[in-house]
Amino acid sequence: MVASHLGITASPISAATAAMITILAGQIELVQILKVCIPACLVGILAGVAVVWKKGKELEKDPVFLEKMKDPEFAKEIDAHSASDDAPLKPGAKISVIIFAIAVLLIVLVGAFPNLLPSFEPGAANLSVNANGTIKMAAVIELVMLGAAALMLLFTKTATTDVAKASLFTAGAQAVISIFGVVWMSATFMEANSATIEGALGDMVKAAPWTFAIALFILSMLLFSQAATTKALMPLGVLLGISPQHLVAMFPATNGDFVLPGYPTLLAAINFDRTGSTYIGKYLINHSFMIPGLVAVSVTVASGFLFAHLFW
Repeated sequence: MVASHLGITASPISAATAAMITILAGQIELVQILKVCIPACLVGILAGVAVVWKKGKELEKDPVFLEKMKDPEFAKEIDAHSASDDAPLKPGAKISVIIFAIAVLLIVLVGAFPNLLPSFEPGAANLSVNANGTIKMAAVIELVMLGAAALMLLFTKTATTDVAKASLFTAGAQAVISIFGVVWMSATFMEANSATIEGALGDMVKAAPWTFAIALFILSMLLFSQAATTKALMPLGVLLGISPQHLVAMFPATNGDFVLPGYPTLLAAINFDRTGSTYIGKYLINHSFMIPGLVAVSVTVASGFLFAHLFW
């Protein structure tokens, strides 16, 4: 779960990355973000894995799990869950994965070589086109992925009604509405109090730019969204004069949404683990994700500064 969240800040198609490109337009390109964030996130994930590699007991020696297995209904449910993992893939599953992979590669390609994109007459900027007539990278990501979704429906002969009924689609639609509200609220708050916040953070950030990562992490704990945190706080980083390479290095610090155990993927991970070894502790924040999450994000940000220095 922690690795999947870090993957958002290392993905060329995520909303958070699109927001980062928009905020730092003209200062960075997609490839520069990926060159720093992909290796940094990999190092951070490995550190998170290492710190919990031997945490707890193996299931065959776990007294809590062994006690649960004495219940015939629980044992039957565990066996049924294991059998469901071996169920055959639905028709078209492999085709959809191939289409998705091609779409991701296409986005990376046009991010690396912007000249491949069509350009228009210079004029007033809008939601999709810059003032110089080039297409915004965020719009490219949206267009390519929407096109990929259409191709999946056509080639796999999947009914749109089936898509709308899928639990993942429902969860995604709810997330869009929720994040939109959070972004609107946070953007309103940040704009109304930008002078106060800038004054409070200014001296600290100018003395030690890396401390801005702490602010990103704390805000992401409250907003539950990497994209919302990026849109709310990264413009302030630009105003404070933090260099683009340092902002990119601190970009993975927006992954603090695991701290408070209310994020949907965190709760889903707990429900997926029928053994009970993934849990929320008595004091709420002493849950299974805290140690690997803190270690992974901290190491990722530290590695980000290193890779930004090496590759920029």
